[in-house]
Amino acid sequence: MKGILDTKANSGYDDEIMRRYHFPPQYRTVAEELVGDWIVYREPRRNGGRRAYIAVARVLGVHADPSRVGYSYAHIGDYLPFDRPVPFAYNGTYAEGVLREINNPSRVGAYLQGKSIRGVSESDFLGNRSRRSRRDARARQRNPS
Repeated sequence: MKGILDTKANSGYDDEIMRRYHFPPQYRTVAEELVGDWIVYREPRRNGGRRAYIAVARVLGVHADPSRVGYSYAHIGDYLPFDRPVPFAYNGTYAEGVLREINNPSRVGAYLQGKSIRGVSESDFLGNRSRRSRRDARARQRNPS
């Protein structure tokens, strides 16, 4: 299963997003479902985030945090940052299908609370990657090296 992991500066978690993602107990089940597959990192607006998708990576495993009861780490590999952040929403359309189904855009933030690790459909995952690729191609056309 593909997934999305929210990440932000000063989160209070022991993250090093290129190597590990630290999380509380309520996310353990979904994190384990992501093992062996790809995720997209998303920066929410909170704490100065860009409200954008910023990288892809693979979840290699999940293990308990030995110093904090109930907490765990997702071991991360194949980290690939995007050349440019991919907007969370583009022309008023959200990249994630479940968010597109929310009729009132002001409720999207409420929906995402408690979902810092979540599954995402293959088409939404690939849509994020293809939107990034199209943006990068347009940028290269405007600014050839």
